[in-house]
Amino acid sequence: MGTHYKRNWLEKIVLLLGIFLVCTTLGILGYDALTEEDSPTNIVLSYDIIERKDQHYAVHIIAKNNGSETAQDILIEVGLGKDRPLETARLQFPYLPGKSTVNGWAIFTRDPSNVPLTLKILGYSVP
Repeated sequence: MGTHYKRNWLEKIVLLLGIFLVCTTLGILGYDALTEEDSPTNIVLSYDIIERKDQHYAVHIIAKNNGSETAQDILIEVGLGKDRPLETARLQFPYLPGKSTVNGWAIFTRDPSNVPLTLKILGYSVP
């Protein structure tokens, strides 16, 4: 009736490797889902790069969510100076999943290189 197809050794190795990778991935995802504890949103702010642009200065802002819950509509204020900021900038990130990081830039007219920066979360929502 029909012909019987016999796999060669390379096809067998690729098939077994594919099955192994799929099973390993499913096992890791299942383990993470069972052992991961839910933790509340925990946003940590930092900055690293200050760049001079045409008429302004840009500060690279990093927001990292160390918790497992997602945050939405994160509003951040960045100030030049500690007590009474000389200038402020606001950033808004629409979405920050748990255990992830988002990046943005705060723009200033004054040089922030020699002034302490303050980073403050003004608010966010939890879906």
